[in-house]
Amino acid sequence: MKYKLSFFFVFLALCSLGYSQTKQEREHRIKKSQFPVISTNFIPEAAKRIRYYKEVDSSSAQFKVKFGLKKMKYEVEVAETGEIKKLGLIVKEIDIPMDTYSEITIYLEKHFDKVKVKRILQWYPANSKDAIRSTFQNLILPINTYELLVRGKESTKYRNKQDYRLIFNSDGALVKRDIRE
Repeated sequence: MKYKLSFFFVFLALCSLGYSQTKQEREHRIKKSQFPVISTNFIPEAAKRIRYYKEVDSSSAQFKVKFGLKKMKYEVEVAETGEIKKLGLIVKEIDIPMDTYSEITIYLEKHFDKVKVKRILQWYPANSKDAIRSTFQNLILPINTYELLVRGKESTKYRNKQDYRLIFNSDGALVKRDIRE
C-alpha cells in the first residue's frame, strides 16, 4: 500500500512535467466588410489576391491582410481599432543579410537536433514614418525583425517534433520564442 501511494505521486509528478503552456491560435478568413476600417489606404491598386483574416488567440484578436504584388507576398497586421501594427513580406534565406542569417543558423543548430524552416517573414514596425514605403521597396533596415516558422526537435528534450515561432532582430539575436499548436 505504501509503495502504491508513492508510485502514484511520482507518476503524477512526471505526467505534469509533460504538459507545457502553448499558445492556442486560430486564423480564419473573413469578408472585407468584417475587417476594421483603416485610415490610410496602404494596399496598392496593382495588388492581387487580396485576402482578409482574423487571428484569435487566448488573449486577443488581431486582423491580417495578405496580398501579392510583383511576385512578392505581403502581410499587414492590423489592430481591432484599425491601427496598422506591422507590415511584412515573405522572404527566402538569400534575401536576409549573410551575417544575420549566419547568427540565426547558429542558434538553430545549437538549440535543435533536427529543424526545418517552413517560412520566413521580414517585418517592419508601423511606428516608423516611412514603413509602407520601406516595406514595398524591401529595404534592409536596423529596425527589421525576422519571424521564422520552424518545425524541429529540441536537443535538450526527448519529445516529438513541434512547431515554433522564432523572432530575431536585424543582428540575428533571438527576441521571442513561442511554441505553436
